[in-house]
Amino acid sequence: MRSYLVRHFFKIYRKYHLKRSTLHLAVHYMDLYFCRKLEIQDQLETVSIAQTCLFIAMKYEEIYPPELASWVDRRHIENIIKLEADVLNVLDFQLAHYTLEHFMGLVM
Repeated sequence: MRSYLVRHFFKIYRKYHLKRSTLHLAVHYMDLYFCRKLEIQDQLETVSIAQTCLFIAMKYEEIYPPELASWVDRRHIENIIKLEADVLNVLDFQLAHYTLEHFMGLVM
């Protein structure tokens, strides 16, 4: 399931020309969330949580993040907004993390 979600992240990353650090942060947030909270009900909730992690990473890294309605189905927008608070609480609002670019010296 993780590989499917990362591929989904990558498609959105390519379509909206996002920063690489946004992609890496989204995957990192998703991994942290699933490590800390293990009681996931179904695949739809898993996808919603992953999209929420990408949404948070976009808001953290991008200057002009794409509108949520442009890359998420309208039926899921309300759910993602509700899950945003849960994801941030599980992550303890600690959003600043080192990514691959930091270790390779690509971030200025």
